[in-house]
Amino acid sequence: MYSGQGIMFNDFQLEQQSFRELNRHEKSLGLLTEKFVQLLKEAPDGILDLKLAADFLAVRQKRRIYDITNVLEGIGLIEKRTKNSIQWKGGSAATNGPDIQARLDELQAEVEYLENLEKKVDEHRSKVLQSLQNVQEDLDNRKYSYVTHQDLMNVFHDRTLLVVRAPEGTNLDTPIPNNPLEQPAHSLFALKRSYKVSTDHAFKSSTKMVKN
Repeated sequence: MYSGQGIMFNDFQLEQQSFRELNRHEKSLGLLTEKFVQLLKEAPDGILDLKLAADFLAVRQKRRIYDITNVLEGIGLIEKRTKNSIQWKGGSAATNGPDIQARLDELQAEVEYLENLEKKVDEHRSKVLQSLQNVQEDLDNRKYSYVTHQDLMNVFHDRTLLVVRAPEGTNLDTPIPNNPLEQPAHSLFALKRSYKVSTDHAFKSSTKMVKN
């Protein structure tokens, strides 16, 4: 723990307009949707294989195709035939009507916004992880790389806590029960493996810390 040290997020402003402007021309989901729908309408019996469609449209991220199909299925324009194929059931462009097109545009904009938001969050997550790594690797901070018993008591004052100090390479496994519903509410099993030296344990219960 590093008291008094924090990471600033002043540049992390989640404004919808800024996300929509982020790589708009490079990530035009609307244009891809138009090409996909046209390809779907021209397919025999309106049935289209999604893998072939992705290759034909030169889509690198298959997820973009599934984003489009989720939107189209949500407004009733397509239905799934198999895991990787769909069928058009929306009729021609003349019969779709302005309401459906408006809804489609709205959903496409929402998908684009969420994609940009996801990218922005990933960027800030990467910055945070790098900041944490810099703090941990700073030699001036090495002497503060510990927590006291009282620190643990303050944070987990209402919980039972098992603290293990072990060398690098030690494994601590908590197997998942075969039937979690039948597992006792306060039952816990842990298996420790260490191929180097012995490890220290500390068990916290209520307000006491017992070392082993």
